[in-house]
Amino acid sequence: MKKISFSISIILILSFQYINAQDIFKKHGFNKEPLTLSNGNYNEFFNNEEVVQIGTVLLNTKTNEMVAFVEEDTIKIKYLAEHSSRWLSPDPLAAKYPQVTPYVFCGNNPILFVDPNGEDYFYYNDRGEMVQRDKNKEPDAFYLRQTQQVTEYRDKTLADGSVVKEEVSVEKNIDSQIDMNSDLGQMIRTVYAESAGEGNESKLAVAEVIRNRADDKTPNSADKGWAAIFSKVDTYGKVVNQSGQFESVQSGSTRYSNPMSMLIDSKGKRNEKETMAFSASVGASINAHYQKTNTSDGAVYFYSPYISAPAWTSKLQQVTIQGVNDNAFKFYKFK
Repeated sequence: MKKISFSISIILILSFQYINAQDIFKKHGFNKEPLTLSNGNYNEFFNNEEVVQIGTVLLNTKTNEMVAFVEEDTIKIKYLAEHSSRWLSPDPLAAKYPQVTPYVFCGNNPILFVDPNGEDYFYYNDRGEMVQRDKNKEPDAFYLRQTQQVTEYRDKTLADGSVVKEEVSVEKNIDSQIDMNSDLGQMIRTVYAESAGEGNESKLAVAEVIRNRADDKTPNSADKGWAAIFSKVDTYGKVVNQSGQFESVQSGSTRYSNPMSMLIDSKGKRNEKETMAFSASVGASINAHYQKTNTSDGAVYFYSPYISAPAWTSKLQQVTIQGVNDNAFKFYKFK
């Protein structure tokens, strides 16, 4: 009899607690069924936190009081709770990027990328053409998409009804994030910093100058001084950081040092003009690197006519590049 009474008491206590929990919602005039990320399939309490989100409600688990209601559009909520120790929701675009864990912030590079809402990815093929853009508010990352042959094993039914594994070669798109601190990333940032306001032809020519210097195709007839300059640099990073060569890099231009900050205007919104300039710089750099383009006819130097012509111009041959405004850039190669 005592065991039965004890069981009934436990049931009454639990029922009372459940009714009280429901009263918390009604007390604040909230009669709608709370939304949950798992549609109610999983317990969304976290006992190690004071303030937790249960669906569309923020609840203080110590005082058992509601802190605030969350709008149903949880992507744009502003979390005002006093305590926060975990994300309130997954990346809304996580399903589109199975190769990236939803627990990653800013593509694992918060130094270069700004990502307040976990959106906007840019994809380019190896010709530098943008093939996809998930357009939202802020850029997150830039990806190179390359087609590769991969081997898959598929079921094949034979004439006798038996099933065997068949090896099949198929083409698949492989996306790899471009690290803006990598060799290619430094070329991209320099092209953007040096030619943000110019056309795509100028951006491609600037990228080719960086690549040509790294390739070190100095002719035997070149002055020993020129040969010395190019013999010490064999990567894009070494080229752009060489003393006295690229003004935007030497001066610490924001477009080079922190290009992502240029893509956001003073009100925190996307600056589409800068975004397109940076995107074009990404495309031009990829094109110059992977396709080995030569629109600049082997140019290794350029300068802006707005400044006095450097002394070295008399020792080099000017290159005329279609689509490049001579009033903005002049390109030179070895004679």
